[in-house]
Amino acid sequence: MEQPSLAEVLEHLVRYDGPRILRDPARLQITLQARIGRSHDDEISHFVKVLKTPSGQRLVSTGGQAGVASDDWARALVSETDLSPEQASAVVAVLLAFLTPAAGPGALPTPMMLSTPSDAVTPALGPSRSFESVAVIQIAHAPGGGVWAEANASMALTLMDGRDRRWTIDLSSESQKASAVQRVRRLVFDPSGRVLVAALSDRLAAYDVESGAEIWSFSPPNLFSFLVQGPSDVAFLNDGQLLVPFDEGSLNLWNLGGWSERRRRMSIAPRMVAMLSDKSGFVGSDGSQTWVWDLPGFGRRFRLTYERVYALAALPHRPVVAVRTLDQLQIVDVGTRQTLATVDVSPGLPLVAASPSDEIFAVGGEFGAVLYDLNGNELATANTVAGARLTSLAFDVTGMTLALGGIDGEVTHVPVRAALPTQAT
Repeated sequence: MEQPSLAEVLEHLVRYDGPRILRDPARLQITLQARIGRSHDDEISHFVKVLKTPSGQRLVSTGGQAGVASDDWARALVSETDLSPEQASAVVAVLLAFLTPAAGPGALPTPMMLSTPSDAVTPALGPSRSFESVAVIQIAHAPGGGVWAEANASMALTLMDGRDRRWTIDLSSESQKASAVQRVRRLVFDPSGRVLVAALSDRLAAYDVESGAEIWSFSPPNLFSFLVQGPSDVAFLNDGQLLVPFDEGSLNLWNLGGWSERRRRMSIAPRMVAMLSDKSGFVGSDGSQTWVWDLPGFGRRFRLTYERVYALAALPHRPVVAVRTLDQLQIVDVGTRQTLATVDVSPGLPLVAASPSDEIFAVGGEFGAVLYDLNGNELATANTVAGARLTSLAFDVTGMTLALGGIDGEVTHVPVRAALPTQAT
């Protein structure tokens, strides 16, 4: 996946965030590094250095309309930095192009596309919005479509209705012991779409989708008084029950009233779970071992793999699961216990998602995702807008769009089915 240039990313940022982003050089530097990679550090540093100078600040604050010619701006920057006249002139030209009203919005870089190996393309819908440049680490879509939730690395949970933000709440822990390890591990909507359940590092909590109000939460006691023990994952078993593994090594059946109906403590408990299509069992992995488990007795049927697994997903309409190791994707038919495909995958966060409507898995890469069928054939690729590093991945409830969360805080919804080969749908 080709990375965008510095100029392309800058134009994208100014187009969507406005010139104010140029007035915060520290934030801008982090955003640029996230979007185009640390290999461009020198280029980014030169640009940010200009923004930190008195002349750079004056140029940005006046929008280049202070009656000063571009050559004068460049000479001022040369005197305040170690840039050459050519470098200073190039930076001034870029800034003036973005800041001068007469220049208009400019030619926004072509949005990242979802493309098939045959080069047929379908444009991405673009970023839904940009509230803040904090990595989106969890995405979940509500039944019925249109409503979806996202959580970022700053523990902010936002409910979106289309492109509009309905509410945002802070999920940060009140415990100082949990603050250092706090993270949103999973978000799931109940089948009715009225309740959103969050598995957090120190507690399991349910929220009212309409208002964002907390309905209930459960915080397990710390181990040895200092070791935080929270839910490591959560999945819906049916309309009223949740399957919840906890850090202390237990599996739980939890109801939507906020109570545990069944608990089993074991020496090898899964830390991540995915329900099988018939709801009679689930796939669970503690990282080093991955098993198919029975419900409701929590008995192990058979082992899928000894390899270290970082993510897994199961199709909701067929007993097929995908497990993601660091460099491979394995697709397994649980009913026949046969491995359907083993695929080498590109570097990036080990993310995998299952389509709710088609026999397709999406596998995360560094700047986007690749879609595979059950035989391991590559069907299409989907990239984040402006090439931000991928940090979360989820299909919507129809399977018609794929949501890509980026390290820059943006979520891109990409059409899927229109670009897939006919036999894949």
